[in-house]
Amino acid sequence: MIREPLPWQTPLWGGIQHRRSKGRLPHALLLEGPPGVGKRHFAEALAASLLCRGPVEEGVACGGCRACHLLESGAHGDLHRVTLLPRESKPEQLSSQIKVDQVRELCHVMGLTAHEGGYKVALLDPAERMTVEAANSLLKTLEEPPGDVLMMLVTDQPGLLPATIRSRCQRIGFTPPPEEEGRAWLTRRLEDAERAALLLALADGAPLRALEMAESDGAANRLELLEVVESLARGAGDPVSLSAHWYRQAPLEAVGWMESWLEDMIRLHWSDRPALLRNRDVAERLKRMALGYSRRELFLLREETHRAARLLRGGSINAQLLLEDLFTAWGGEETGKGLGGG
Repeated sequence: MIREPLPWQTPLWGGIQHRRSKGRLPHALLLEGPPGVGKRHFAEALAASLLCRGPVEEGVACGGCRACHLLESGAHGDLHRVTLLPRESKPEQLSSQIKVDQVRELCHVMGLTAHEGGYKVALLDPAERMTVEAANSLLKTLEEPPGDVLMMLVTDQPGLLPATIRSRCQRIGFTPPPEEEGRAWLTRRLEDAERAALLLALADGAPLRALEMAESDGAANRLELLEVVESLARGAGDPVSLSAHWYRQAPLEAVGWMESWLEDMIRLHWSDRPALLRNRDVAERLKRMALGYSRRELFLLREETHRAARLLRGGSINAQLLLEDLFTAWGGEETGKGLGGG
């Protein structure tokens, strides 16, 4: 059970607890910001705080009461989660959308009496994945909320939510912490300052995203994919077979890496020593690859990659075909002739 906010969230936490103490806690919060900065962590800590029967200093859940034990075991009847469910046809894959029936059920239970006599809390994540019908169903509850209810909508992409939903929530924006604070936090967990600095740069300053990379194959996948893209830029490799492989791996992660390389390649095309690079450990490789493209071609590739990322995040797209088009673009005549080409 997550009890405390992250260190860099202290001001946000203090603000929401002050409003709570004054009886001005809203019925709906929209927690928005880039991936890996702690939105979901904050939501879990706040849910624990509201459901706890005896919060301690700064409103943090005590961890020892009946409510906290129920929360720890996943059996608390007043915490309700709505998220992406496994597909019926392919249970190993998650659905791309939150369906209307899920939201209708949530709205129904939020209108009932609390099991433990206190708050009822809902976590809806990722909120931007609601269907239009689901969002419309939620809107009715947001317009006429029950008593002691807090609904927290968590999203990386608030712009994909209907304006009617956004306008009925109190919005809390999350950003990466100052670099030094984020690096110190990550270094304590990895016990490797140099690795922490690199991963934090790769994660755009988002500490939880950097920690996830450290605990998974994310960084290794990045280097494997870079070899693939280098070969495509040289005119080698088969985009069709490569897209099939990376579709099975992690298509959105792959496109995210390509976005970051192109940003760095554009910087390297303009300057030998740019002030900011995410992929600093492979800067020379990116520089060599960048020189195989004109600046116009790099910008075209970046736009194509941004477009692919938006479509993948939307969910309703043939991801394998999208990757095939993108891999083809890296080595195609329309965007470049490859390493050393012109």
